Amino acid sequence: MQRNPALVDVSALAHVRQVRFIELQDLPITTLPSFAPDFHGFRTLDLSGLPELVDLAPAAWPGLLEEYGAVGVTIVDVPKLKSIAELAGPIGAPMADVKVVLELADLPSLTDLTGLEAVRDGYVRLARLPQVTSLVPLAGLEQADDLRCSWGIEHHADATGETSSRSKLPPTGGGPGRSS
Repeated sequence: MQRNPALVDVSALAHVRQVRFIELQDLPITTLPSFAPDFHGFRTLDLSGLPELVDLAPAAWPGLLEEYGAVGVTIVDVPKLKSIAELAGPIGAPMADVKVVLELADLPSLTDLTGLEAVRDGYVRLARLPQVTSLVPLAGLEQADDLRCSWGIEHHADATGETSSRSKLPPTGGGPGRSS
């Protein structure tokens, strides 16, 4: 479902038992759908351009469809989203041999990455998450095909018009086993 400014209610999906791709983009919905009680999971979740979505409840949907060896979660441009803790349901159990393709970007209200503790392998892109100050929930990440973290770049012009860039990434004490 994409680009429908009149669609504010997706509750009619309450009987869906299995779906490979959940794509909700550019919609004014305030809540995610509740699927059937025996919902089997999904392969890809794409939530983008959802200006009114505040949380992922009831996204504590059980499991992912692991038959493909990879699952994807994209959450981009959801300005009121404060938590992704509900992702612990779908990606909660460590999945040996399953890559998680994860993209979180443009989430100005998100305060932490709780819900990602089970991610062990995959592609991780985190961008423009200004309230997130720690990567601790990703401490279980053992292998990443691609790992990108950027909290944003501020561009400044000096008196001569020359520009310089300064990262807005919060200072850290380094990774495991490192001291600051």
